[in-house]
Amino acid sequence: MTKQEVADFDLIGVQWQATDQDIRRAVSFGKPVVCWEIHTRSERDRVVNLGVQGIMCANIPYVMTDAPSAKADAYVTGLRAPGDLPYALAWTHQPVIQQSTSSVRLDHPVKASYIMGSMCPVEGEAGYRILVEMRWPEKLPQETEHAGVAFGQNDDSPYRVREPSRIGGYHFVQRMDGALELFGRQAGEVSGYPLGAVATVAPVAGIWMQYEVRVTPSAISVSRLDGRGRRTGLLPARALPTGAVTSRCAATTTAPRRWSSDL
Repeated sequence: MTKQEVADFDLIGVQWQATDQDIRRAVSFGKPVVCWEIHTRSERDRVVNLGVQGIMCANIPYVMTDAPSAKADAYVTGLRAPGDLPYALAWTHQPVIQQSTSSVRLDHPVKASYIMGSMCPVEGEAGYRILVEMRWPEKLPQETEHAGVAFGQNDDSPYRVREPSRIGGYHFVQRMDGALELFGRQAGEVSGYPLGAVATVAPVAGIWMQYEVRVTPSAISVSRLDGRGRRTGLLPARALPTGAVTSRCAATTTAPRRWSSDL
């Protein structure tokens, strides 16, 4: 497409999957550029920084703000809260929210993640904590598989284990033998770097496991809390490495948030 070909148009539209180069080229024609459809704040910021002047959005209460709307999940309503999104923006990847158990079920055949954007970004400089419960509802996965929580990201880009991302962050995983492990990961890297590990009680199908993450500007600790009301494992506070990411888009809750996983 050339400038002459777009001379009679009032504006130009591009999809959000377009490359940075293609969006810059559309902007270079001198016509207002509209991008569709934007679901996340990170994509909003990306296209606006590339010169896009308008966006089409199906998630306006979330995308058009930069403040958290909740401190706990909304699973008990049976509805998806604004900003809570699967890693792939398609109905085929939207997990089922189970009102009866106040939980979300992640059972897509590929490894899945769910972004809790409704609780982001975290406010306050002193730190925050995350309370979360998870379980495998019917049967445990293979010994090599696991589930966990990612936190400490600078925006709402998807974060998946063993999948590179343009941002860094942290995650803990619960393994089938009971090992609870904490990792950090730098932007663009596939593998995380280990920050600590502790033995806990092995998961049991159908039984909820409870966790607490505490983050301060200088350290992280992870605890597993279930097991007759006592801690079954504690990853002590770990000093953050030099150049560690800052925690801006990690969830903070005042009540446990739950999910079930078939992965």
